Amino acid sequence: MIYILTGPVHSGKTTLLSRISSSLMEKGFRVDGFLSIAARKGSGRDADPERGGDLERGGDLERAGYLLHDISGNRSFPFITTTGNASWQRVGPYYVVPEGLERAESILRRARGTDFFIVDEVGPLELSGKGFWKVLMEALTEALSESRMNFILVAREAVLEGLINCLNDLDVLKGGQIEVFSVQEEGVFAQMMEKLTAKPGK
Repeated sequence: MIYILTGPVHSGKTTLLSRISSSLMEKGFRVDGFLSIAARKGSGRDADPERGGDLERGGDLERAGYLLHDISGNRSFPFITTTGNASWQRVGPYYVVPEGLERAESILRRARGTDFFIVDEVGPLELSGKGFWKVLMEALTEALSESRMNFILVAREAVLEGLINCLNDLDVLKGGQIEVFSVQEEGVFAQMMEKLTAKPGK
């Protein structure tokens, strides 16, 4: 099953997923994947899910990019920056740190065997076939062959339709295996937890 959490930029998608990840682990589920956490210039420290607060807004300081937070490893790494080498992949005003991309791909390759695997986020770079798109498709194809495997993907509203169209092209994906939640929907945390933890057949 693939669950997609969507919403506008800086609407709290990562913060919500951090709560969901913690709650699922408290209930004994095997959770892995990564979160993209906003980093700020001049903050003296980067946002971290263990420190609370809004992981996407991160205060009023100028955004410096994003950290890749390894959920099961509980470590963060530089991922997206506002400055970089001309040879690095780019998305809008940002550069993709090669080591961060390699880390994301490494995390994706261990998706199989978990109950829930979180990918925050799938964006325009991936839908153009770049970033970690190839490894994500490989991980989805392999992991979804296990009926109990679940992916939770994050996608902004602007790329949601394109992402769903790409997912529907996967041979391993059967009809009805995609469900979308909006971060702006009232009570979305409770709705997602109820759906994610429901026993098969309910």
